[in-house]
Amino acid sequence: TTTCVGQQGDKKLDGEYFSVQWNDGVVSESKAEDFLEVLEYSYEREVDELGWQRPDKMNQYLMLAYIQSGGGSGAYTTIFTSGSCSGMPYIVAYASGFSSGNWYRSMAAHEFNHASQFSYDYAFEFWWWEATATYIEEDIYPADNWWSAYIGGYSDNPWLAMNVSSQSNYTEFNHMYGMAVLGFYIDKYVGGHDLVIDMWEWAENRSGYYSYGPDDALDSLGYDWDTLYDDFVTRNTIMEYDDQMYFPDIDVEDTVRSVPDS
Repeated sequence: TTTCVGQQGDKKLDGEYFSVQWNDGVVSESKAEDFLEVLEYSYEREVDELGWQRPDKMNQYLMLAYIQSGGGSGAYTTIFTSGSCSGMPYIVAYASGFSSGNWYRSMAAHEFNHASQFSYDYAFEFWWWEATATYIEEDIYPADNWWSAYIGGYSDNPWLAMNVSSQSNYTEFNHMYGMAVLGFYIDKYVGGHDLVIDMWEWAENRSGYYSYGPDDALDSLGYDWDTLYDDFVTRNTIMEYDDQMYFPDIDVEDTVRSVPDS
């Protein structure tokens, strides 16, 4: 019935799984109610229906979702590192994110997926955390398609390495989110959403800190990554996915009229 750190804002709304808190004047109560509703829905869809792990200590406490004043970077999820809260995730969402239509719905699904990812430990490379959380937005809110713009981080920069990762380089930062396209590929052409979860479960049993990529997981789970990657980049030339119309347009660099072409 409470978070592990008690009340952190002037105001709060508690649900079955979350406590949305904020200071007076940061956001309207109706927006806070909407945020609580979509967080609860994200939990039910991701944990109860899709099979993602429940974040650590949610059997003891409500998860704190704090609405911060200002713009910042939209939202982020991290964990407490000390005391009885140690290891439990919490979400911080910036108030400006509630002024962009229903973007906050996809944001909630994305950030809650990060909360679940923490329960699988830290073996996966960081870019796959962001790519997976972006990919899952479509599963939770399929009519919204806010993930679409992020795919350009990949499709505008196909020469970047799959595992490029940065918090400071704008192009590489966007590429991490754009690699959600790999989640769409695995889902549609390899093993469905269950395989994406299987990959995270595989990582849970690996030691290391941001050490493994999805290629390592797929090879270990019995798939031929080299073959899959060739198929992946080929399908991406025309974005051959169910929601093709929502993927960003591809920049045409050149036209090949005969093969082989240098």
